[in-house]
Amino acid sequence: MKKFSLIQFTLIIFLLSVSGTLANNLLITNVSMLGQNTALKQVMVKFDISWDNSWRNMSSAPFNWDAAYLFIKYKRTNGLWYHATLSKLDNAHFTGTMGTSATFSTHDSAKGTFFYRSGDGNGTISSAGVKLCWRYGFDGVSDTMNNAITSVQVFGIEMVYVPQGSFQIGSGGTGYNEFTLQTINTSDATAAGGHPTAYSAPTTPYWPNGYNSFYCMKYEITQRQYVAFLNTLTYQQQVSRVDNPPNFGPGTLAFNGGYRNRIEIMASGSPLPPSSATFACDFNNNGIYDEPADGQYIACNNLKWADGTAYADWSGLRPMTELEYEKACRGTLPAVPDEYAWGTTTYASATILSNAGTPNEAPANVEANCNWGNWLYVQGPMRVGSCASGSRVSMGASYYGIMELSGNLWERAVDIYRTPSKAFNGLPGDGSLDANGDANTPNWPPNSTAEGGGFRGGTWYGYDNRARVSDRMSAQDVTNYRTNIYGFRCVLSMP
Repeated sequence: MKKFSLIQFTLIIFLLSVSGTLANNLLITNVSMLGQNTALKQVMVKFDISWDNSWRNMSSAPFNWDAAYLFIKYKRTNGLWYHATLSKLDNAHFTGTMGTSATFSTHDSAKGTFFYRSGDGNGTISSAGVKLCWRYGFDGVSDTMNNAITSVQVFGIEMVYVPQGSFQIGSGGTGYNEFTLQTINTSDATAAGGHPTAYSAPTTPYWPNGYNSFYCMKYEITQRQYVAFLNTLTYQQQVSRVDNPPNFGPGTLAFNGGYRNRIEIMASGSPLPPSSATFACDFNNNGIYDEPADGQYIACNNLKWADGTAYADWSGLRPMTELEYEKACRGTLPAVPDEYAWGTTTYASATILSNAGTPNEAPANVEANCNWGNWLYVQGPMRVGSCASGSRVSMGASYYGIMELSGNLWERAVDIYRTPSKAFNGLPGDGSLDANGDANTPNWPPNSTAEGGGFRGGTWYGYDNRARVSDRMSAQDVTNYRTNIYGFRCVLSMP
């Protein structure tokens, strides 16, 4: 029988099981609830948070920052998980005690909030006693909370702010089916300057064309993040989000595609009576789950379009568009013909890895800044941020500091060509899925066909020309199955 590692962050507060989550370098611990106000029907959810390599730079380009996107899930006595509604008032939350000042920016949906530096600086963020105001009355939770819910969990995702402004699409290079080099200079996607020439306009002016500000996940979804997602779903929802049924025995792989994906069933579920499985990581395949070397921070491959959109809806985020992809890569800089996400036409791909599967996994060839063409070497996606040291080029970072936009796994992006995707209006997810575990946000490209959910940025297996910022060889592909080169990254518009 496989064992679970002692590395977990769970504690009991009164009758509630309250836990934190670990993302790439982002740690949330010591979660508790306090300060219930029955008149306002709200309660404070308190926790400690830290992450490395944080920054804010408003004195020079690119005038942006990174942030932790925070949201809360709670489990009712019926055994089901729900998404918490936060206060929309930023000053209703508390930043805690830290060496550098921080602030909140709560999304209008009230499904999540961004926590980031309030002044210029860089380095580790560490704050104790952060508090989020949960408006539990909006979620139909009674004042006798201990009798209504059994668990509360705080989730965090590292994201990067992409400011509002004009930018170029296309590179004037040799990329397949590139957009004609032009500037997007209005947020109205139906107006001239709001969409690519030679393409008909979207059917809504609110189609996210990259001009307005948005947050983008700093990294692709990791295996640890996907595990956390799976472990809040019902049995039937889990069936839709993995290859092998959740009632299979412990040690069964979640996905058959493999190639460095070692998400497994740790405890079997049951269809009747319905009981969810528990998933975990075991990269080193030694029978002990979620050890430091179990690949939690490797990008999660084998995700089809419906898997990624389900994660986006569940977290209160949304898919990105292919114009947002180009903005996230090159920012406001003039396009360089045939450039990669780090702004040059040269690259060095990883070959052999050191510290494989650990939080310190990195290319052994230290000059490497990307992962592609690796069917003979790495043979799968690498740890997210594994090249992140030095300059933008040496890190393989985008203009805004977003990682692995060229290589590692295909980015799924809403294309501007197909009919279903032209109606996309950028609505965020609401934190809940349908009974089958699918996203149910209006006007997203359909889960059943993936029509409008194309590909950008290349993959660990593919050729270098597919990883160029403006290459659109697969931008209009309709592919609705799982394979070891598909990943996902979410974004969120800011008003």
